[in-house]
Amino acid sequence: MCPKQFEKCIKVYQEKEQIEAKKIDAHSFNLGKYISYAFHSPKKYPKKPFLSKEVAIKEMTSEEMEKVAMKITNRLKNNNEITRP
Repeated sequence: MCPKQFEKCIKVYQEKEQIEAKKIDAHSFNLGKYISYAFHSPKKYPKKPFLSKEVAIKEMTSEEMEKVAMKITNRLKNNNEITRP
């Protein structure tokens, strides 16, 4: 392995470590929230984990999709007209 390849490996390793540190920080933050609820207001302690909430995805009809597409198209047209000299 040449030094250039070794440097890339080190860089990738450091990036993975940063991502892992952010995950640990997020877990610690959530743990702190749980402890705070348990200590200060046990009646408000969540019955389910904060992150287990499922977001309901609403299905769109073809008419609704067309309306959304037209809104996006109009916004893009308006932005292009504004930015052009």
